[in-house]
Amino acid sequence: MARARPGTLSSASGGNGTTSHLCGELLKTSLGLEMLHVPYKGPGPAHQDLLSGRVPLMCDNLSNVITHVRAGKLRALALTAPARHPQAPEVPTVLEAGGGAQDVSVWYGFAAPAATPRAVIERLNAELARALRGPVAAERLESLGLTVVADSPDEFARFVQAESAKWRRVVQVSGARLD
Repeated sequence: MARARPGTLSSASGGNGTTSHLCGELLKTSLGLEMLHVPYKGPGPAHQDLLSGRVPLMCDNLSNVITHVRAGKLRALALTAPARHPQAPEVPTVLEAGGGAQDVSVWYGFAAPAATPRAVIERLNAELARALRGPVAAERLESLGLTVVADSPDEFARFVQAESAKWRRVVQVSGARLD
């Protein structure tokens, strides 16, 4: 549809500079699409307009939309991930749906002041990983479509650096701006 009528398909986001905005920009630039970005003041109003049909498309994290997809209120088109998600195995990846390889994920991490002693960082990391992998937390997070990745502080730092570089390129190529 976006290729057939360039510039007429609109894509909602939770606002300029949000993950949902940049995800849409990455898809547009990597697939050579022209779509109209419609920034909202948060994901809630964007979801309302998506659910009501006022806007036809939105890039958002699985945990925000999985209940609507399961209820038949939204249709998941593709995941911006290297592999299908265990909570939605029926949803193809962008690559499987005919687009390029995409890896857009929303992630949460724990940080401490830079001057925190290494021993304290290691202990915090171990305790947080233990808690996140515990049966109650793991089951709840998985029910929301989230995946626990509790790696080392050094691996997390490398991941943050790689994510920063990736999104810097998307912003430069797309011209995305904050409000």
